[in-house]
Amino acid sequence: MSSQGKKGRSLNHIFHSLSKFLTMELRIQAVKAELDNRLLEDIRLRLMQLENQLKKISSKILVKLREEVKGNIKEKVVEMIVIISGRKHLIRESAATYERAFSIAYQSVKRTIIRIKEKLQEKH
Repeated sequence: MSSQGKKGRSLNHIFHSLSKFLTMELRIQAVKAELDNRLLEDIRLRLMQLENQLKKISSKILVKLREEVKGNIKEKVVEMIVIISGRKHLIRESAATYERAFSIAYQSVKRTIIRIKEKLQEKH
């Protein structure tokens, strides 16, 4: 590792490393946001859990993190676009921290996946 340490890694390098662990297609975008490795690791671990639920289902996930200013308050926004079996689902959450916003969005994505899997099972 370079003398810059873990903070010196580019987002592309980190997310390229993530893709080795996931069979689903995954893209994470940080728009004008600085992310620490703890948050990236949390995202990686949670998305690996989603991958277990999405086995045998064609899926793509785009996670977009950005900061919005509303008045004097800076909000952290997480958007997750989940494409499962060709259907697109948009989940958008905001909170005081990226960790909290991602946690809320992740729970929503999990509920969405469960509903989709139940519908698929009903068809068979």
